[in-house]
Amino acid sequence: TQTSSRGFYKQAETPCKTKQLLVMKDPQVSPVLAQILMVYRGPDASTDIHATYGADVFGLLTSNPSSRFVKSITSDSDLKIPGADYFSAWYQTKLSAGRTTFIGVCLEPEKDLVKRTEQFYKKIAKEEIPAMINDKNYFSKKEFKKIKQQLKDSRLTDTETAQGFLSSLRFWWASAPAGYYFSYEENINKTTKKDVNEFLKKYILQKEPVIAVKINPAVYEKQKQDFEKAGYKLITEDNCFYWKNEELEFNSNSEFINLKNEEFKISQINEKASEKNKAENIETYRLKNDIPVYIQKNQGNNILNLRIIIKGGVHSIPKEQQGLEDALIKMMCAGTKKFPHEKLETILHEKNASISRYGRKHFSQIQMNCLDYYFNEIFDIFIDGFLNPSFENNELEKLITSYKQEIQQREENPESLLSNLMADNTFLGHPYELKATPTKDSVSNITIENMKTHLKELQNSKRIFIVATGNFNNKKLIKKLNQNLGKLVSSDFIETEIPPLNFEPKKITAKCTASKNTCYNAFVFPYPSFNSNDYFSACITSAILDEYLFN
Repeated sequence: TQTSSRGFYKQAETPCKTKQLLVMKDPQVSPVLAQILMVYRGPDASTDIHATYGADVFGLLTSNPSSRFVKSITSDSDLKIPGADYFSAWYQTKLSAGRTTFIGVCLEPEKDLVKRTEQFYKKIAKEEIPAMINDKNYFSKKEFKKIKQQLKDSRLTDTETAQGFLSSLRFWWASAPAGYYFSYEENINKTTKKDVNEFLKKYILQKEPVIAVKINPAVYEKQKQDFEKAGYKLITEDNCFYWKNEELEFNSNSEFINLKNEEFKISQINEKASEKNKAENIETYRLKNDIPVYIQKNQGNNILNLRIIIKGGVHSIPKEQQGLEDALIKMMCAGTKKFPHEKLETILHEKNASISRYGRKHFSQIQMNCLDYYFNEIFDIFIDGFLNPSFENNELEKLITSYKQEIQQREENPESLLSNLMADNTFLGHPYELKATPTKDSVSNITIENMKTHLKELQNSKRIFIVATGNFNNKKLIKKLNQNLGKLVSSDFIETEIPPLNFEPKKITAKCTASKNTCYNAFVFPYPSFNSNDYFSACITSAILDEYLFN
């Protein structure tokens, strides 16, 4: 049994008397994108706890990339939101500051953005939300059933370890009354469409939102008059904090509520989380084409993780194609003919699973993560993506757009600029001089033709090894892997010898207008590599130094 004492501020239920329109110039936003943010004051767990369950169910239903709601927004040609990856809606539970958020990222921001932002608002608040309330079939019974299974899956994942359970408990204790976490699943299962409708009526239809547009400064200047005419307030350094902004119409009344001696009993916990997870010794196998497979069995775990690691890295790609491998492994996770992007994203969403990837200087990897009873289904998607990416043009276009945004951010964000300066000068003349992600000069060479050529080079059994962790049946896993990855052929591959990193002391200074009156400093020192006998000593020393200098 736990006892606590705490308090919170009871906020005004309607902080905005009227719809608030804001615009912010941000040099880190690419000129090819704009972000539209719409926020409503939502229910508080301290004062309207019942409505928070309807709000959460709404958030779960609208997070499905193939839902009617998401499709309606992303298929509107006027909005120019390219897909479900560029739109999201959710409710965030808070004791006294609950809110419902809608975010859309649109292309071609130079074209009638003010008009399109109003359309974004009307499409959601005046069309889709009323349709949800009035159409009993807007969300099917099957969809309601699926989100309740998702919740169970999510709970199981969160409580796999004692650390994960405590992390969830800490979050919910800070966000809701005592005991909320333990009765949450039961209350969600009781939530009906009527509850969702009541939430929507009270907290969307009867409220006014804050609408904010974040846009590149050059694009803003071209539409400045349109924003001013529509009544948008420009966010600046002087008014960016709401309490300094006298022009905004906010209700500021608040009342402090003290919660005394809350008491609740910790009675619901995944028993496996209370056990010490026993990670057994790593066992090594080889597929019939000699690909190594390393399996670390963990019997006290429902989560299975499988990774394909591809050796080579940046030094196996020409300079003019920097970032090509990163783009390729992202396309591997973007869909196949058998599992198109939307179908893939829907399955991962419903099964609370993930397929992720990243590229590093020396290697790349893709990995899958799922609960054990979904393994076969997620495995088929995972392997098909690695072997048969579909290279759809629209997925490539979205990928290139995201790279351009990253490049813009790296150039305008002081910390990113500092990080790049360090890397450029530290690795000058070294094999790691090349970037793992596209640069301004190489992004135009990220083409489907180049990726298809590089795919043949990656699907070389000599460049691959596999790592699996979880409660696997080792024999069944090896048999399954042999049916696909075991058929890859081998060709000549010699890993690049990476020399020790040596650099002379030097001082580098760069100007960055976005840093304003702040100076960003970094100091780079040689450090032991992973395979050095000094590596672990260096890690401990660094931790002590970090605590001593910066705590």
